[in-house]
Amino acid sequence: MKVSIMKWLSIVLITIVFTTSGMAQSEREFEINSLIIQAQKHSTDSLKEAEIIANKALELSKKKKLQPSELQCYLLLGDLKYKKSDFIQSIINFERADSLATLLSNFELKIEALNGRGKIYNSLNHFNKAEVLHNQALEISRQNNLLEGIAISLKSIGNIYLLKNKLDKARIFYTDALKYYTQGNYKNGISEIYNNLGESFIYENLYDSALYYHFKALEIKLTTNNTQSIAISYINISDVYLK
Repeated sequence: MKVSIMKWLSIVLITIVFTTSGMAQSEREFEINSLIIQAQKHSTDSLKEAEIIANKALELSKKKKLQPSELQCYLLLGDLKYKKSDFIQSIINFERADSLATLLSNFELKIEALNGRGKIYNSLNHFNKAEVLHNQALEISRQNNLLEGIAISLKSIGNIYLLKNKLDKARIFYTDALKYYTQGNYKNGISEIYNNLGESFIYENLYDSALYYHFKALEIKLTTNNTQSIAISYINISDVYLK
């Protein structure tokens, strides 16, 4: 009887330990995720504050050895550094995110890291490096049938050709991206493509075509609650009228 009681007590203690451990980890993950969300919100009004919060989340992730959270923090910091035009640090953070995503077999976030680095090289007019990275992201997206990843990668390659003033080729990639955004019903992506198509026609002084696509972008944005994005569309349209 005593043996049975001891076994029962052991099982209860083990259960309590594992339950408590699981709850503690969930609480830590919740705390880190809350910080990441706060940083994302501040990224539109205070990059400095957003970076402080993101670094705090990263520190906690490392301390608690929560690699998925650490990966998200590196991606967020890569984006924040990009917005501050700190391209070297942005690349470093995206590279760290890429390595962790590979380790964790997280293909969606690996694609985000690759496209993030590609975006930086595109901004620096290092078009060949940018295209290599975006094509890598595109290949992984196709292999895993990730519609949004395919669309973002195609759009990013289109952006390269837009900056190179190869407008017909840019529009081919934008049109392909639009198919995947539409298939997945990604409204933000669809409106971005319409904006980019509008910009491509401004390069050729084809203002009627530019207005057509900017108004299509606005039409979609008005169905969302993203006031900042809606405002950008109005600015784009007014800029065309001022040409």
